[in-house]
Amino acid sequence: MRQKQSHRPWEKIGISRSTWFRHGKPTEKPKKPKTVAEIAAQVGASSTRTYYRKMRVLGSELAPFVHSGQLSIAKADRLLGDHERLRRFQKLIAAHQKPPKAT
Repeated sequence: MRQKQSHRPWEKIGISRSTWFRHGKPTEKPKKPKTVAEIAAQVGASSTRTYYRKMRVLGSELAPFVHSGQLSIAKADRLLGDHERLRRFQKLIAAHQKPPKAT
């Protein structure tokens, strides 16, 4: 004998039976996670590439320079991609942060 519609709670909320079990038998339809494009638009990035570039730079040691306006996101990203230039930049910053020698 076939089951009645009332015994299929997943159909009431408009999802498949497997999705219903996968989400722990919800009583309402689960919300879809945001896409990278939606997140990028929220943070003001013009594209997903720009969003990933921002996240890469802001997660690096160059983030304080970007926040202070000394480096742009694009310049910081180029520095991160070129290890030799990044090493020279770090040396330059270290030289400026050392206190002068007392004589």
